[in-house]
Amino acid sequence: AGLKETLEEKNLIFERYLRCWKLMEMLREYPTVNRRDLVNVIFKDNLNELDEYVAIHLCTYITRATRPQLDGEYESVDEVEENPLESMSEEDRLKRQREDEKFMLLSQGFNGLLVTASSARMRIAFDSLLDNERMKKQRLWVKDRLRMNKMEFELEKKTEFKIKLLDERNIHTKELKDLVLLTQCVELHCYVLFHVNR
Repeated sequence: AGLKETLEEKNLIFERYLRCWKLMEMLREYPTVNRRDLVNVIFKDNLNELDEYVAIHLCTYITRATRPQLDGEYESVDEVEENPLESMSEEDRLKRQREDEKFMLLSQGFNGLLVTASSARMRIAFDSLLDNERMKKQRLWVKDRLRMNKMEFELEKKTEFKIKLLDERNIHTKELKDLVLLTQCVELHCYVLFHVNR
């Protein structure tokens, strides 16, 4: 977050940072995590972030029909029996694999969908980041700064609310004074009319 962002924009950036950190922690702790659980625990109203992380290959979707191999890569059960992908180039193989994954996603729905690190190297990168003391300190700083920003934002909202209440009070006070003055004028007019006509 830079100097030009508003407090609210900074909070959104900090919240996104902490969600990404939590995603890395979960994917480090568990080889696969149910997508529904990630949405409920981490992403809630920010589901597009998870899709963005999949698009940049930070993590990937797999289905229950896939099984982990020893080297950390995932291969479908059908491909184990007869694997035509071995004769394809790496690019064609990845393209075919993505098409197969999309088909399986559509056929199974999102309940059977799991999320995992996109590769064994990515899992090692998660370990490296999560164990780095400097990164841990940065996460704590971001968490504290977010808390302080939220408190500051709430204070600003309360201050604005108080100012608005004071403005309304001043308006009502002026209206009340005008009403009292009008009432006094009416009373004086009535008094004059009553006593002059006698």
